[in-house]
Amino acid sequence: MKKLISTLAFVLGVVALSFAQDVKNTAMSQGAAELATSKESGTYVYTLPDGTTEEQVTSAASYYPDYFTVSYDASSREATVTIKGEQAQSSQIMIRFLSGCGVRYVDVDGENHQLNLFYAEYLK
Repeated sequence: MKKLISTLAFVLGVVALSFAQDVKNTAMSQGAAELATSKESGTYVYTLPDGTTEEQVTSAASYYPDYFTVSYDASSREATVTIKGEQAQSSQIMIRFLSGCGVRYVDVDGENHQLNLFYAEYLK
């Protein structure tokens, strides 16, 4: 019985840790409707994970000045990405930028999507 309880506690701990990791790697979008509007306007807003620094964002964005500009508000953790030029290619590059900021998932209306699936469903 003691072994069963120990095993159960261990499994619950691992599950809790994996959920905590997802939160640290998840950016928040403003929802599916806003993403559709952003596709038209070329301006996307993401709330980056807690602990994301201005230096990280500036460094990640510095590789892509031909594709978009990024402004970052460290107090709210909001990154505003404004696309330059061709939307399709810039959207693909934006996924690289998010990855460079430590993002692995994007939350859209309460549902987490891996970056590649987020791109395919909302940006393509």
